[in-house]
Amino acid sequence: MMVGITKLRPASESEIESLQMLLEADLDNKVGSVRNGSDFLGETVFVIVHSGSLAGFCTYRSAADEIFPLVVFHSFRRKGVGKEAMRQLLDILRSEGVEEVGIEALPGAESFWQSVFEGFQSRSYGGGKYTFNI
Repeated sequence: MMVGITKLRPASESEIESLQMLLEADLDNKVGSVRNGSDFLGETVFVIVHSGSLAGFCTYRSAADEIFPLVVFHSFRRKGVGKEAMRQLLDILRSEGVEEVGIEALPGAESFWQSVFEGFQSRSYGGGKYTFNI
């Protein structure tokens, strides 16, 4: 159960630098970089702040209507932080007129994504890739 307040918002340049350092220190993570150098995909990095601390980040790629990656740092996992951040991101995307979003569920994260998108119409493309009507 989540205790505290989780907020999602676009990350500043200094926050992206701090997130990269935290990512490198989070050894059980499969993501190597906050930025993937995909400016042509319209990447927006969102910072996840929980009770005043940097708890993780996610990237939305507007050219592909895709959320990838989502990273919640180890000490914030299994507390509802990631799910609340995704709820806020979906609200933002809907308000901007996005109707469908894609994800890639990395091995071990399938049940998390199932809980985020429970009740949403979806299509699977294999290899952990899905699109959801939001």
